[in-house]
Amino acid sequence: MSIEKKKKEISYWITEVSLAKSLQEKVSILAKHKGFKKSKLSENPAYLSLSLRKQFVIQSLIVIGEFENLSKGLKNGVLYNASLLDQLEEVESFCSEIQGILGYQLTLLNLISKKQTPETLANYFPPNFVDISTRTPLVNKAIRWGLEDLPKMGEIYVLGGAADRLHLQHPVTHREMPAAMLKFTGKTLLEILINDLKAKENLYEKVFHKKIITPIAVMTSYEKNNHEMILELLEKNNWFERPPEYFKFFTQPSVPVIDISGNWIINSNKQVLMKPGGHGALWKLAKDQKVFQWMKSHKRKKGLIRQINNPIAGTDYGLLAFTGWGLKGDLQFGFASCARRVNAQEGVNVLVERRDKNNSCEYFLSNIEYCEFEKYGIEDKPFQENGIYSRFSSNTNILFADFDAVEEKVAKVPFPGMLVNFKNIISSNETVLAGRLETTMQNIADAFTEKHPKPLKNKQTVKTFVTYNDRAKTISTTKKVFKKGVSELETPEKCFYDLLKNNHELLTKFCKVKVEPFIDFATYVKRGPSFIFTYLPSLGPLYSIISQKLQRGEIHNQSELQLNISEVFVRNIHLKGSMIVDAKDTKSFCSMENFSVCNRGIDFLVPQDFWKGDISRKEAFRISLGKNSGIILNNLTIEGNMTIEVPDNTVYRVIEEKGDIKILETDEVRRLDYQFNENSEIEVKAVDFCLL
Repeated sequence: MSIEKKKKEISYWITEVSLAKSLQEKVSILAKHKGFKKSKLSENPAYLSLSLRKQFVIQSLIVIGEFENLSKGLKNGVLYNASLLDQLEEVESFCSEIQGILGYQLTLLNLISKKQTPETLANYFPPNFVDISTRTPLVNKAIRWGLEDLPKMGEIYVLGGAADRLHLQHPVTHREMPAAMLKFTGKTLLEILINDLKAKENLYEKVFHKKIITPIAVMTSYEKNNHEMILELLEKNNWFERPPEYFKFFTQPSVPVIDISGNWIINSNKQVLMKPGGHGALWKLAKDQKVFQWMKSHKRKKGLIRQINNPIAGTDYGLLAFTGWGLKGDLQFGFASCARRVNAQEGVNVLVERRDKNNSCEYFLSNIEYCEFEKYGIEDKPFQENGIYSRFSSNTNILFADFDAVEEKVAKVPFPGMLVNFKNIISSNETVLAGRLETTMQNIADAFTEKHPKPLKNKQTVKTFVTYNDRAKTISTTKKVFKKGVSELETPEKCFYDLLKNNHELLTKFCKVKVEPFIDFATYVKRGPSFIFTYLPSLGPLYSIISQKLQRGEIHNQSELQLNISEVFVRNIHLKGSMIVDAKDTKSFCSMENFSVCNRGIDFLVPQDFWKGDISRKEAFRISLGKNSGIILNNLTIEGNMTIEVPDNTVYRVIEEKGDIKILETDEVRRLDYQFNENSEIEVKAVDFCLL
């Protein structure tokens, strides 16, 4: 049967069942289908023993022409495949607004059978950005708003993607793992997201002397045991020192994968090939599974939405300024965008102007993928003449949302940004083009329309917004394995390189620490990094705060500094080799003045993936601080391999006496005081005292 005939057939039965007032009535209607009569399922005890909903699922498979295909291809057919029926029942429920499996298949066929044409009365403009790329007085205020109103915010992490291009496997069991399990700088991507949040919470506590805990909603999937493994990760790490009740999980369903003719694909294991249906499921799932209500029960009205594969989004002040702008204006939806090169294969943020016959207009912000530019008549021109950056900024999928507003819009757009993206896969030992109905979370913005009687001159939306920040501090993703000779973009190697580049700028421009000039990516791949500097986000996260804690000195070529600590007071440090400082809580401190470290450091002769954080060293100086502890190191040099462990509630002073290093217990304590000044900038001052 041709695609057009399939569409006509399915459309007819959708119309019929849409008039039914009950599930029983729907089952009775589809029982009239000639295929159902031919199957004689009405006489089959196995079929009759199923629930009404599962019976309707099987009837839907008959209508769309897949029941016979699956019965032949699957190991146990359909009737006796309980797990498949459970999955399809979930798809039926999730797609209820478009008439379940029937509507899912019809939507797929519509998308693959013709190119959708854009509305002729729509125009597409670059949005009016809120520029947060420079610390202006207004941006300082936005940062302050973001911190002051942090108790109004929840966070939603999108972790359900398949991450097929990363080829992640457990090192022992070789079981496939989801993207959240990727180790980057020694931490999983999930831990990195949580550390970014803890940094904001820690800063709030330091400034306002109140402890807050932000609720986190996590969208998982069943792909590659995603849901199970993420729960295991959290439990193994004691929920990263957060109360378990401040996490809420909701799981996106997997949907059938089709070939270019619209037929469902059966894999080599004789199972229906199913994949998560895109992150656009987020909003409807959050509504159906009462995630928004849960957030509001914690008195959270707004939310920051982040994907798992962008570990640098929390750099500096970007997230605080972004959310601060949305909070202060009580806005309903926002995009965090950044510079995008002309002709880059990235989606863009646009302002859509849609006119009717009376010339009245409605405006809304949206996202358009690069492959659809021609379709929508978008000209990808430079922002400045002969420039390399486009006038359209990159969509980063860092989003701001008002929970009440989004929940209301879900009824209007339950499946935002529907598309089918075909890719080559291996199925039953042959390569086929395969795709599935995907939705995009950013396109819920299409529902936030603002109507006006005539076109606006300033083309500005009132309740939605787009910020614009430096790309280096906004997005660098870990989506695929790095291969020499292929673009390094979206690989962990390039992401780590970008992180080091950011940290090089932090050290040289803000902290005034001398570091060798930064190398290009080709040299980095060939020789390894020229230096490594990583830090716990709670050290700042603002560069302006870190630069008050760490000032002057020099980090020699191929040296390594890791500061896994919140409170440091460092002046004039000279590092040749490796130094790692770890602290068990945010109260512990490390004070260093006129301090030098000299050891053999990283072993660059050993092949290693530096981005993973599992670094092979010849020697290192390590400091391990217990809870509420501290260490003071002034006017001395530490040479060779050495580790100092400081117990809980203890402070050590390390001194050099007649050429020997001595460690003394002391009552000295150095605390840092945080206050906003009149320019809405946070000032950090050291306060010294002795315990009595």
